[in-house]
Amino acid sequence: MREQERPPTPLVVEGTREKQGMSASLTNQLHQTAESVMKWKMQLESEIKQRDSKISEYQETIKSMKGSLLGQQQQSEILSHKLQIEMLKRGDVTSRYEVHLRAF
Repeated sequence: MREQERPPTPLVVEGTREKQGMSASLTNQLHQTAESVMKWKMQLESEIKQRDSKISEYQETIKSMKGSLLGQQQQSEILSHKLQIEMLKRGDVTSRYEVHLRAF
């Protein structure tokens, strides 16, 4: 004959309940920690996206400013060249005028 199963003793039931309570508490803490880590991760990813966006914006501004500066540099060189030509012309005119005055 088989032995009849005995009902659990109160100490065994109490120990099992404590283990279940501890397990539930640890599980709850684990879920809370996981949630806080996920929130932190999402916040960090959001900040990274915002910073990347600002970096892209700044890079476009820099690119635009470089183009503008190159255009201004070209304009300055053109004006400088025109000024040199004008100064040479005036020098020639002054020389001719002085030569013409000496002739009289």
